[in-house]
Amino acid sequence: MMKTAKDKTLWRHEAVQYVGEHCRRLLVYIKLDVSYKFSRPDIFANNKKYFMVCNHMSYLDILFLSAGEPTVFVTSMEMKETPFLGALSELGGSYFVERRSRNNIPQEIKDLSQLMRDGFHVFVFPEATSTNGMGILPFKKSMFKAAVEAGFDVLPVCLRYDEINGEPFTAKNKDKICWYGKMPFGPHFLQVMNLRSAKISVEYLEPISSREYPDRTLLADQAYEQITQAYFKNRPVDFTLEQKSTK
Repeated sequence: MMKTAKDKTLWRHEAVQYVGEHCRRLLVYIKLDVSYKFSRPDIFANNKKYFMVCNHMSYLDILFLSAGEPTVFVTSMEMKETPFLGALSELGGSYFVERRSRNNIPQEIKDLSQLMRDGFHVFVFPEATSTNGMGILPFKKSMFKAAVEAGFDVLPVCLRYDEINGEPFTAKNKDKICWYGKMPFGPHFLQVMNLRSAKISVEYLEPISSREYPDRTLLADQAYEQITQAYFKNRPVDFTLEQKSTK
């Protein structure tokens, strides 16, 4: 029996709530200390939903972000095709985009707008890839159009790895937790599980009105500015701030 749009929406609501609950439980058992900060106490009042964007350094990011606020993550078809991680993403209600072709972008934007209208947070990593945490890549701007079309605010989120095994996160220990480039998943995952400790912070920054900035480039610029300012605050000198340039 084919699922209707209503059936799929109900399933996705259940999936993202299920993932959020289990991520929160998992954080209790593993040696990763995550703190959550909010630009204002009422940021999620009255069940307000957002088009969320965040910097990206590892598959672990989704664990921390899901535990904070259940959401539909936007990820690539390459991730869907990745063994184990792809299955988990699909079960968790993720929305998959085809980044190898721009032909699908109009339909993807339409779908993301509808997801927000259906009562979901939509979460995008606008760098379009994970990094080594030493800088923040220019944001891809195309998906910001979904916030404009749906009339939803953009919520910038800054994720920081602050300490690894009791030492500040730096270029020397970044690969203990960051997963990027062509790193194999299995060995990296085992390495993470063997960490003695890690401190991570997730900061929900100031919402940006898509009505005040009804242009995807302006929204991307505003979000990038907030995230980079929060990310590099009080960082060691070996961090490099990428030049702001949205694509």
